[in-house]
Amino acid sequence: MALRLAPRGLVTSEYVLVEAFILIEARLGAEAALRFWGGIRAGAALLVGVLGRDLAQAWSIVHAWPDHRFGLVDATSFALMERLGIRDALSLDDHFRIYRFGERRRSRFRVYPA
Repeated sequence: MALRLAPRGLVTSEYVLVEAFILIEARLGAEAALRFWGGIRAGAALLVGVLGRDLAQAWSIVHAWPDHRFGLVDATSFALMERLGIRDALSLDDHFRIYRFGERRRSRFRVYPA
């Protein structure tokens, strides 16, 4: 299966960068984590900053979904994606399949791999 990227390519936040770096370092070692970080620096993904309003929205998301344990990185990702109009997510995390947004929570992200 090929993943067709949005015109802007891959987009991520510094929160996701840090979380991914820590995970890669723990599982694959420091060299792999540094290669990953180097790839991001070289333009493999557009790094977008989390704003104060994204943090406020993330807080609201966490408290609006008490039955789910959305963490800080997931909740800020949801807020950032909503703000930027990003509807496609590359994630192995089921939270991206659970979360709904918009009017009456009718919208959801398209999550890859399917």
